[in-house]
Amino acid sequence: MKQFITSLLILCLATGNLLAQEIKGKVSDKEGKPLPYATIKAIALPDSATIVGGVTKEDGTFALSIGDHKLPILLQASLIGYSNEQVLCKDLKEHTLTLSESATMLEEVAITANRVSHRLVAGGLSTQIDGSPLSKLTDIYSVLRGIPLVEVENDKVKVTGKGTPVIYINDRLMTDPNQMRELKPYLIKDIQVITNPGAKYSSSVGAVIKIYTRREPGSGLSGNLEGRLSKIKGCKLGYGTYFSFNYRKDNWDFFMNSWNGAWRGISITDDATFIGKVGQNEWTNTSSIVSKFGGNNHNLTFGVNYSDDLQSAGVQYRLSANNEFLTGEAKLISSLQQNKPLYSFTEESKPWIYAHRPSLYYLRKIGNWKTQIDIDYYESTKTEKTTTTKRGYTEAYELKALKGRSGDKYQSAGARLDIDGPL
Repeated sequence: MKQFITSLLILCLATGNLLAQEIKGKVSDKEGKPLPYATIKAIALPDSATIVGGVTKEDGTFALSIGDHKLPILLQASLIGYSNEQVLCKDLKEHTLTLSESATMLEEVAITANRVSHRLVAGGLSTQIDGSPLSKLTDIYSVLRGIPLVEVENDKVKVTGKGTPVIYINDRLMTDPNQMRELKPYLIKDIQVITNPGAKYSSSVGAVIKIYTRREPGSGLSGNLEGRLSKIKGCKLGYGTYFSFNYRKDNWDFFMNSWNGAWRGISITDDATFIGKVGQNEWTNTSSIVSKFGGNNHNLTFGVNYSDDLQSAGVQYRLSANNEFLTGEAKLISSLQQNKPLYSFTEESKPWIYAHRPSLYYLRKIGNWKTQIDIDYYESTKTEKTTTTKRGYTEAYELKALKGRSGDKYQSAGARLDIDGPL
């Protein structure tokens, strides 16, 4: 019995060590000086999926838990102002990565002694943007690329090893992607990346990005107009226009912005031939498919904010409208049907769907305490989808069309009271 218990304990310890595999190391520059707050990624091979991510400590050291992932894995270090470095890890010994200083920092912003400043906060890391080289960049997405643990592809933001984050701007949940586009780098004070969200967030939230800004100085009128043309994989062509309007007067801020986009595409599948045999009879089937698809998307947001040194409040209204369509035509020629073509036509469309979203908030600072109230309402028209299917042996489709219809209507309301402060 004692031998069994001893063997069981040894097995549990061995299993625990296997599941707690940890890769340690250090990141430094060519002179051997440690580089704090460098992003470290453990990448699985051969699929190149990120296992886990982290940042180096003040002394440049790091420790990443890779669980039961098999070696070798690829270890990658990156830091703004330095070229990326990779090393192949075949064992769990400590690894050293040496980064070479780059001639430029991000989009042609020269490296100076004024380095980007970082500090640890509860659950994550805060990066000071105000006064740093990042504040000189052209847009918020370029700024985010310089933040440890943040990955940006076009306008899609992810946190290394944590997926898509929830984003807050001045402690307000971002509900409209256009809010990101409106941010000006020179007005951003700091950005926090929370990789271990607390109990105040949903259990489904893997990471949080908090962006804090300051008001544009002075009063006056400003605006922005831009257009976009994109070509996406799958023969899809998209275009859109965006404009914003802002008027500031003392502590008041009146705003309006609009996004209008559309995309169209066509997909042509080359002829496919299938050959088979049933008993003594051979058969040949040849098929081809042509699909056309597209959609439209429009958003309009307007509102007003008020802020002073102790409090801020605001109300906004957002109206969105979108629709989609899809048509597909397939042709099948089969020797079993005496080579007579069989046509199939499917059309799927959604009528215009309108959504309304009014919201308001109030935030008040009392000493070291902060109280915030948020109220939101959302309602959409019925998301109805109509599908029409025709099949027949002529292009006019001899058989009767079959129609199907389905859809839902969404409506929700919510309020939140958040109180933060030291105990």
